[in-house]
Parts: sequence; C-alpha cells; structure tokens
Amino acid sequence: MDKLVLSEKIERIDVLQSLQEWFNQLLKDAGIQVLVRRSDDKWLCIETDNPRLLLSTLNLQVYYPLEPVEKPILRTCWIEKIQGNVVTCSYPLSDGSTMFSRYTLSNWVAHLGFKRNNISFLDILKNTGVDVDYPINITLEQPSILYRKLIEKLIIKGLDVVFLRGLTPLEIDIMSNKGELRKYIADFTYLTLTTHILYVKIGIRPQKVIENAITFSSKLHKHVIYKVCEWKGLEPASLFLKTCT
Repeated sequence: MDKLVLSEKIERIDVLQSLQEWFNQLLKDAGIQVLVRRSDDKWLCIETDNPRLLLSTLNLQVYYPLEPVEKPILRTCWIEKIQGNVVTCSYPLSDGSTMFSRYTLSNWVAHLGFKRNNISFLDILKNTGVDVDYPINITLEQPSILYRKLIEKLIIKGLDVVFLRGLTPLEIDIMSNKGELRKYIADFTYLTLTTHILYVKIGIRPQKVIENAITFSSKLHKHVIYKVCEWKGLEPASLFLKTCT
C-alpha cells in the first residue's frame, strides 16, 4: 500500500469515518483498496494500492486538486491567517510535513485584473472563499486559473451561494437528497472534500439554506462554518469576465 498525503485539512477526527465510507462507495467498482487517516498536522492521509487511479478519480470529484506538489503549479493551500494585507497559507509536502507561504491581497487583486487596493474587490475575494480555514488554489504565488474560473462561474450563474465547511461529500449528498434542503438549492460543488459550494435557487434567501445545513449537521453532532456570497455583491466584478481566459 502506498501512502498519499492530500492537501485537505481535517479538523475533527470524526470526519474520517464518513470519508472512508465515501471513498469505499466511489471506488467500489474499481477494486481499489483505501485506508483513510489523519496526520499529526491534520492533513488527510490515504493508503492505497493504486495511487494513480485514486488521484485521477478523486480529481474528477473535487474542484481543487488535492495532491501535494513540490512546484508551485495548481497548489491547493489552506488559509491560516489574514492580517491586514497579508495572507498566510499552509500546504503539505508529500512526506507529510507542513509548509507555510505568505501573499498579499493587493497583489492578488491586481493579478485578477481588478484595481489594486479597491476595497470592493477585496470584499469580493473574501466573499468567494478567501478567508481563514478555507482553501485557495495557487499557482506562481497568485490565485490560479481555477479560482478565476470559479468567480466567472459565480457571476454567470447569477445565484447567491453558500460556502459550507465541515461536512463530507457523503453528508452533502444525503443532505441535498433528503429533507427540505433540496427545495432550496439548485446545485452544489465539492470545492474540496470538506468544503462545498451550495447554489441557492432564485427567490430563496441564503439563510434558509444555512438553517437547514445547521439543523442537519447538529443531528450528526457536527459543527459547520459558512460564508454567504450574494450575487449582487459580485456586480463590481462583471468586467472581470473580459479578463478571464
């Protein structure tokens, strides 16, 4: 069995059982054996007999790739701290050790084609998942093309969204297929294995989605955190579509 360390922060040990069940369902027809655990630094560790097939299958499920990379190409990091203009991120290396990197929000804003130091665009970053305990995909010290396309998708869809952190794909599937939540969301995306985007139907308040998510998670004795991104708050970024390639 080969060991893989993924760029997924596991804050609570009880998440592992749900992830183990989800991997078993995902890979049951592929004949891949998987054992899920957490490293001392809280990174998700996978032991498998077919790491290449596992990674290719996993990357079809999540929006941000989770395998650790030595070179700064499509590296998924986790935001540890935002202090003023400085963002501190962490990410794992293949040996399980943790690395830290620092970036500046104003440079990110300029890189994305916005006006540097424009407060409305800083707000857009924070509303679209650039916040403590959330993931961000980086390439060459800047938000990657995946993040750029994420903002583009949010603008094109024209829907309010809820960024939800703390549940697994298996739990999101159950929550969206049962109960009242399915009446309130139009779609969802696994951003990572524990962070998701819920697209709110037109005419529904995001608070209804949040209330249902909290009720569901409380029944599982789990705590979730969330961020709301209202579509009208993305209006200053409409010209951003012209800069996306």
